[in-house]
Amino acid sequence: MEIILFTQPDYWDYEQKVIERFFKAGLKILHIRKPEYSTEQMMEYIEKIPKKYRDRVVIHSHHELAVQYGLRGIHITEGHRKEKKLLSVKIFFYRVFRPKLTISTSFHSLHSFRKVKRKYDYVILSPVFDSISKKDHKPPFSLSNIQDTLAKTQYKVVGVGGMDEDKIQTAKQMGFYAVGVLGSIWKDENPEEKLKRIMELAL
Repeated sequence: MEIILFTQPDYWDYEQKVIERFFKAGLKILHIRKPEYSTEQMMEYIEKIPKKYRDRVVIHSHHELAVQYGLRGIHITEGHRKEKKLLSVKIFFYRVFRPKLTISTSFHSLHSFRKVKRKYDYVILSPVFDSISKKDHKPPFSLSNIQDTLAKTQYKVVGVGGMDEDKIQTAKQMGFYAVGVLGSIWKDENPEEKLKRIMELAL
């Protein structure tokens, strides 16, 4: 099972240096989620990541930069999905002219997830467990309902929300393609060692 790391929405000093150590430790996929960043700020952020690791990076905004910097992929947010015509054109362009670029999206309800018609490389479902980074952010569905949905879907599904060392085996047994981690890493005193332990558990 793969581990996907999400950045914190806010910026803090030396973040890219820590991320570089994560890549050296074996992290394969990083989602950069900085909703308040301008295009220039996102460019500056990406440029601080060594070129040899940029093909492991997925961005949630300023998607055009994925092509410019040779990134792994783009993530379609709920807001992007509301702009249906623009989204259709964007996905058509990337599928035709940048077929290696991954395209993902996320859902916060099983009802919405089950209705998805567009083809994505993987889909994020959250929160699976009580969130670590957001207090009082609890799952709106039961684990048994998630497992039933995973058994029937054609999609690769990434479980996000409350993912820590004690949840990895459960996520594997439920049938997730990958799990996304955020609070369990960034709130730890030694995030690099924490990530290594979680990646080992996911093997």
